[in-house]
Amino acid sequence: MQAQAAVPPQATVQTQPAVAAQPIRFRAEGGSVADSATSVLLVLALLLGGCLAALLWAKKKGWLDRWVAHAGTGAPGAGGLRVEQSLRLSPRTVLYRVGDGRERYLVVESTVSAQLTALDGRTGAAPAAGAAGEQGDD
Repeated sequence: MQAQAAVPPQATVQTQPAVAAQPIRFRAEGGSVADSATSVLLVLALLLGGCLAALLWAKKKGWLDRWVAHAGTGAPGAGGLRVEQSLRLSPRTVLYRVGDGRERYLVVESTVSAQLTALDGRTGAAPAAGAAGEQGDD
């Protein structure tokens, strides 16, 4: 008992109440890997659908006519030229039969020149005079 009375009151250390240590907060995983993969695939499908819709809209507006071949372009009376037949005469020379729905033409193309000749309106008609194609390999 005397030992307790011998300790001066100034020597006692006052302590704060102990604060419980907070755990480190980690990111909580909301779902499995399958859930995240599904969301990624859903976003990808939406993006691809948006791109497809934009391309179809641009085609409808006529902005892609330069790159997209139309099935109806070669129809008779369509107003445009179409290649009906082509024949390679040599490695550097090609003969094309071209039609616009009303008339037909022969085009002989080589690396050096090109020649255009109107064909008679009858099917299988011979080329008009002076329409001889280029001879040889040039």
